[in-house]
Amino acid sequence: MSLSGLLMSPKSGAAPQALVILLHGWGSNAEDVAGLVPALALGDCWVSAPDGPMAHPYSDTGKMWYDLENPAWPGLEQSKELLQEHLEGLIKESGLTPGQTVLMGFSQGGAMALEIGLGLSLGGIAVFSGYLHPELTQAAIESKTPVFITHGQQDPVVPFRAAEQTYQFLQSNAFKASFVPLDMAHEISIEALQAAQQWFRSLELQAAL
Repeated sequence: MSLSGLLMSPKSGAAPQALVILLHGWGSNAEDVAGLVPALALGDCWVSAPDGPMAHPYSDTGKMWYDLENPAWPGLEQSKELLQEHLEGLIKESGLTPGQTVLMGFSQGGAMALEIGLGLSLGGIAVFSGYLHPELTQAAIESKTPVFITHGQQDPVVPFRAAEQTYQFLQSNAFKASFVPLDMAHEISIEALQAAQQWFRSLELQAAL
């Protein structure tokens, strides 16, 4: 089994200078998150937006990475394996390196970005209104991948405290972490996109853009 979704190459026809993988939230899909690409202004990048492998129980078009309504989170391990295979396949196909690869995710997609990305030496991880899976706080993580976090202070779905705890964990493990709290709910606002764009362009992988 492999992940399906959308793959966008640079419109300019130039060789890609980075690989960006966008992970949607619970009940969303690849098409929804791919709609963020113009606002992020990623430059000459390959952009992949895979669909989660599980159908959402309350939406005909929605997908999920694992079942949030079950305390055991069934599907998580399968999604981790599929995403890791997807990441490795894209890196090989694009000719880019892990250091030129950035994971971005919203909500459950942000949690998955942290899940598979923190132990790797990637170009960066961006988390919008996401959270850290509890078992990661017990892991010995030595990677120093730059991490960007933005979260709404009025988020009724994923509490703002979850973002604070994620940021504190990253700081305690010496990650280069950026935290941008915003006056918003569970969403990706224009301000969040602008902050993410600024962070993305500050990464070393973007030096040539």
